[in-house]
Amino acid sequence: MPYLIDGHNLIGALPDIELTDPHDEAKLVLKLRGWAAHHRQRLVIVFDGGVPGGPSRTLSGGPIEVFFAARGHTIADRVIIARCNAWPIPATWTVVSSDHEVLDFARGVGARVLTGRNSPSTGTAVRRSFPGAGSGLSTRKGESAGVSLELLWGMGAGRKAQRWG
Repeated sequence: MPYLIDGHNLIGALPDIELTDPHDEAKLVLKLRGWAAHHRQRLVIVFDGGVPGGPSRTLSGGPIEVFFAARGHTIADRVIIARCNAWPIPATWTVVSSDHEVLDFARGVGARVLTGRNSPSTGTAVRRSFPGAGSGLSTRKGESAGVSLELLWGMGAGRKAQRWG
C-alpha cells in the first residue's frame, strides 16, 4: 500500500528530527528511504514552502517521490487533497497527516489515514494499535495502516521492527 505523507507533519511527530533544522526534509527522506526499500513501499512526501515548488529531483529517487508546495501559492495540505482527489483507487493509499481537513477528505474518498496527533479520543486505540509508541503517529478509530514502529522510531537503528495491524 503506498503512502502519501505530509512531510512537515511527520517531522513534527518524530522525536529525532526538529522542524527548526534547516535539513529536516533531507533527514526525513533519508530516514524513510531505507524503510521504503526494505518494505517495498512507495512513498510520496509533500513539504510546504518550496521555491519554486514541484517535484524535487534531489530528494526523489527509488520508491520515494518528494514534492514541495510552491511558497506563496499553495500549501502541502492542498497538494495532498488534490492528489487524493485524482486517485482512481483511493483505498489502496494511506494518507499521513495531522491536519483534520486532509484526514477527513482522505477518509471521504476511501483512503486509509494515519495521524501524528495522539488526542484523548484516540488514545485507547493508539495504545492498542501501536504498543510501545506512546505518542506520535496513530491510526484514527483503530484503523490499521500496516506501518512498523521502525518507520517512526529510528528506522533500524539497532531495533527490531514491530508490525502494526
